[in-house]
Amino acid sequence: MIRAFAIAQPPLADVLRQAVDTLRDAVSLMPAGGDVRGWPKPIEAWERENLRLADSLQLFLDVLAAARSPEPLTAEELDELRRQGEELMLSVTGIRPAYMEPAVLREHWMFVREIEPALKRLREQGGVANAESWYAWLI
Repeated sequence: MIRAFAIAQPPLADVLRQAVDTLRDAVSLMPAGGDVRGWPKPIEAWERENLRLADSLQLFLDVLAAARSPEPLTAEELDELRRQGEELMLSVTGIRPAYMEPAVLREHWMFVREIEPALKRLREQGGVANAESWYAWLI
């Protein structure tokens, strides 16, 4: 996915940034709600899920920016991406029912653990762009 979003194409990253903003706005605008039979605190669950999605997309956007960087990332920059990934995984715990947490964490871990290797492969293989372009889609 990083490669697909990093090559020159319509500004898909802008769409993801808009999704992040929309998810965060939704959380800020959510009305207070009460418990629902069989589902305690649904509003809180929706808020946390929206924030999880926004944080996941933001991490993806940060990795995308790193993939498009003309220079390789420093050790500090890679550590920051790793830290963001670890924080995301910590925020995921407690959002889902306990029986779902291992699967959700596994899915996040599959992305977080591949950040550095994926960036290295993309840099070695080339084919990423510094900016998005609409040119191919105008024809």
